Amino acid sequence: MEKIWRKYKPWIVGILCCLLAIVFFVYHAHASAEKQAELKKTDALLSQKPDESAASMQQDSSSGQEAGGASSSQTDTIMVDIKGAVAHPGVYPLQTTDRVNDAIERAGGFTAKADVNQMNLALKVKDEMVIYVPKKGEKSLPQVAGSSSAVSGDAQTMDNAPGGSTPAKVNINEADVTGLQNLPGIGPAKAQAILQYRTEHGPFKSVDDLNNVSGIGDKTLEKIKPAATTN
Repeated sequence: MEKIWRKYKPWIVGILCCLLAIVFFVYHAHASAEKQAELKKTDALLSQKPDESAASMQQDSSSGQEAGGASSSQTDTIMVDIKGAVAHPGVYPLQTTDRVNDAIERAGGFTAKADVNQMNLALKVKDEMVIYVPKKGEKSLPQVAGSSSAVSGDAQTMDNAPGGSTPAKVNINEADVTGLQNLPGIGPAKAQAILQYRTEHGPFKSVDDLNNVSGIGDKTLEKIKPAATTN
């Protein structure tokens, strides 16, 4: 073995040196490639324009403010006058997302004399609205001077002239089956047909659209027009 080592020592040493050189070269090349990759990433980050970043942040902030503004506008405070058979009649602040049921609760709820069956509690409230809760046996609305709108138990709306009120009109886009029966010539069956048509086709654009409802002809429509509204 010693003879072989002496004889081939230069060759063995040369081969080992070559192997070490190859390993060093490969390692150095790999490390250099990783370093270059990191440098490229750093350059890419540094090359981003501050104006673009600021604009992007400003846009995100504006979007958030618009979303917040839209959300707050949907819940603006409005004032509603609640009258009739409630525990505490008066003017109450409500939100635009509230409904008649919420308004009644704010006023302490119905009294024992309230005709609850006539009320459309699902109707959304509006600013300056007058919600009137009728008593049992009461069939006509009282005069509400100076108000922009009023809601009776059958979810009718009342447009008032200064110093008095005109007969209530039925909002065919908001009234329930009971309220629709206050229209001339409309009984339970036709009221249900109107409600079904409204559900399938959306709100009526005008009172004349009632002519598209099954069972309502021209003569019936002429009777309905003075007593109906879509607003």
